[in-house]
Amino acid sequence: MKAMLATEVTFGTDKMQGLMKDVHWICEPKYDGIRSLVHTSTEGPRWRNRNDEELLKATPTEVTEQLASLPPGLILDGEIVGARYYVFDLPYFGTDLSKMSFYRRRMVLHEVLGIIRESEHLRLSEAATYAATKADMLQRGRHEHWEGVMLKHRLGMYLPGARSSKMVKVKFTKRVDCVVTEVGRGGKENAVLALWDGPKLVEVGKCSLAGKGSVSEGNVIEVHYLHANNKRLVQPRMIRVRFDKAPQFCNIQQLDNAHAVTEPL
Repeated sequence: MKAMLATEVTFGTDKMQGLMKDVHWICEPKYDGIRSLVHTSTEGPRWRNRNDEELLKATPTEVTEQLASLPPGLILDGEIVGARYYVFDLPYFGTDLSKMSFYRRRMVLHEVLGIIRESEHLRLSEAATYAATKADMLQRGRHEHWEGVMLKHRLGMYLPGARSSKMVKVKFTKRVDCVVTEVGRGGKENAVLALWDGPKLVEVGKCSLAGKGSVSEGNVIEVHYLHANNKRLVQPRMIRVRFDKAPQFCNIQQLDNAHAVTEPL
């Protein structure tokens, strides 16, 4: 079974704000891990990727051992984050549950995890329903540098391999203006990014230039990113060349004052 895919909604838009206030939409963290579906079988748990292929990445050994005693015919949908597996859906439980509403699937999933018991390594994804609790989750996600949040309609069906309008993702992004210090590092279509830290330029990452047009060393480009880790940009993406800004004004203090932008990453 292929994984259901989410539709992207832009952060900060009226659309997003409406979903956050609507009690029919349930909010969950968006995990920055490896999407994977676990199939239970007589041979033990089988880990599959979002395209229903064998998962070649390392899987949490403790979770595999914990799920080994389950009867065959169960498919869990979730995300591997380090040594943990966060479960957020149950499309199959001895029978096809894909036509069942998300809210009902979630209730069944909650019962299943109640039987096999959550642990340090196997967790049910957090969920918030009301506007206040969703706002709290959103604020915590920004503070803790989550990748974003997911919003799922309680009546949404599971659509294997398809992009659903009843499941949307909202990514947190920030913006910074960087100096391009190198183009084509390693023979790839990329730009090396730097910021002034006092009297010297400090490298803060690199981004793809695929489909972005002409970029030259010394250009200033606007970059959107998730967050900065030890002054390194996480998932930077070029937006545009800024011909209106001089390189000397691209200082590292921008990272301390970075604010959210409305464009999706």
